[in-house]
Amino acid sequence: MTNRRNFIKTLSCVSCLGLATVATMCKSFYYAPHTLNKNEKNIIISKTEFDTHSYIIVKNNELPADIYVCKLADNQYSALLMKCSHKGCDLNPVGDTLHCPCHGSDFTNRGEVLSPPADMPLHSFKVTTDNQQLIIHLGV
Repeated sequence: MTNRRNFIKTLSCVSCLGLATVATMCKSFYYAPHTLNKNEKNIIISKTEFDTHSYIIVKNNELPADIYVCKLADNQYSALLMKCSHKGCDLNPVGDTLHCPCHGSDFTNRGEVLSPPADMPLHSFKVTTDNQQLIIHLGV
């Protein structure tokens, strides 16, 4: 039989573990400076952002969610809407994967499902590059 003191102690331990996990995940987020071009329906980011980061997050109030941008190879990038394809929860980047804290789905840095319950890939955007910048095409 669980008494009140043991219940509170257990709950405190679970809460601490949860906060530690969130703190660990949050400290690696990097929100990159960018330009949102509404007329062209694109986002422009300097390639130099990837000199020290394997992925970046684009956060802008004009977007329905943040965008995870990952460098795959020279001049190859993926840009993914950070909304789970299962129930629309916000995703957390964990290195080269994206994790849904609501139901546990995981996705690759290309948006492919690694673990259910999600069974559809993430929404992705076309990305083009030039010598100095990458362009995320929102309207495509």
